[in-house]
Amino acid sequence: MSTNHTHHGSTDAPAARTPRSAARAGAALGGAALLTLGAALPAQAASDVTSGHADVVAVTSTHQVGSIYDQFGGAFTPWDTTYDHRLVFDVAGTGVTCSGGVYTVPNDFSIEDDVPFIGFDNDSASAYEITLDLVSGPGDVTYAASAGGLNTATGQVLTIGSGAHQHGAWTFDAGSCGGSHTFVLNFDVLQASPGTNGADRDIEFVING
Repeated sequence: MSTNHTHHGSTDAPAARTPRSAARAGAALGGAALLTLGAALPAQAASDVTSGHADVVAVTSTHQVGSIYDQFGGAFTPWDTTYDHRLVFDVAGTGVTCSGGVYTVPNDFSIEDDVPFIGFDNDSASAYEITLDLVSGPGDVTYAASAGGLNTATGQVLTIGSGAHQHGAWTFDAGSCGGSHTFVLNFDVLQASPGTNGADRDIEFVING
C-alpha cells in the first residue's frame, strides 16, 4: 500500500449503472443484557481531521477498504470498529468559498495546510466503484473531477481504477453561509469485478463557516 500523496489526479472514467443502496443494520441490547452491563459507557470522542491530505476512501493492495489521513502520519485506518474520524472544515481565511448557501472546497492541494484536501486512492489490482448517499444534513453534496464524480442527489457512481489516485472539488449545500453545518455521508465501495470485496461507512463532515 502506498502512502505517497504527492500525485493529484487520474485517468479513471465514471461508470454508468444503477446506484446501489448501502445496506445498514443496527443491533439492540435486550433487557437482560442491560442488567448485566449496567450503565452505558460514554461514547468515544471522534478524532477530528482538520487539515492535510485526506484520502477519504483508500483501498489497499489486499482489498481492505479504509481511509488515509496525513494529519495522523498517513497511516491506513480500516473501516471496522476502530474507525472513528470526522472531517472538520474551519473555513475562515481558507480557499473554501460559499455562495447562495453552498460551500465549495476547491481541487487545490494548497488548501491542505488549513482544511482537509479530500481524494481517493486505490492500491489494489482491481477497479472499485463508489457511491455516495446523504444520511443526514441540510442539503446535497457533490464531488467533481476530470475522471468522474459523485452526487448525493443523483446517485452518480465513481470508478477508481487499479493503482489510481485522484482529487477533485467538493460542494456542500448548507442552505446558508456562516454558522456550523453537519453532513453525515455514506461511502459505499465495491470491487467492480468480480465484486467480491467492498465495504461501506458513514463519515461525518462538519463545515464551520
